[in-house]
Amino acid sequence: MEEQETGGQQILVSIARLKEITVSVQTGSGNMLRSGNDLARETDEFIKISNEALANMNEIVDGALKEIKKAVTLVAEMNSENNKNFEDLKNETEKFKISTGSENKNSG
Repeated sequence: MEEQETGGQQILVSIARLKEITVSVQTGSGNMLRSGNDLARETDEFIKISNEALANMNEIVDGALKEIKKAVTLVAEMNSENNKNFEDLKNETEKFKISTGSENKNSG
């Protein structure tokens, strides 16, 4: 009987210890779940902020590209106009004959 009583008490102690371990595991699991949820929420927020930053950077780049295209177009138009003006000036200056005085000596 004493052996059964001692064995019974050992079983009760073991069951109590298992209950403590189960509660501890349950608490740890709950903490891990909350931490996982917090991490997922923070990750979602980070992704959202990153996407917003990327969208803003794309807007800035698009705006800069539009301005660069405008500037290149303007420079090309100015270059074309300058070339035309240069040709017009060249044609006008070719109408004038410059005399150095040596022409008269050869014909004399």
